[in-house]
Amino acid sequence: MVEGTIVPPKSLILGSPAKVKRQVTVKELAWVKESAENYVRYASQYMSNSGKNAGFKV
Repeated sequence: MVEGTIVPPKSLILGSPAKVKRQVTVKELAWVKESAENYVRYASQYMSNSGKNAGFKV
């Protein structure tokens, strides 16, 4: 991303240098939110099982 670039909210940024390609869809935003929630859940499961076994339930 070059200095001074202004990125609108909910934009898809790609390339080098990075450029705004398009707005993300509602479906894509929901996927990002779900992915983040899954990550937090997996991390919590891993930490609660630390020292027992290294796995987690998906």
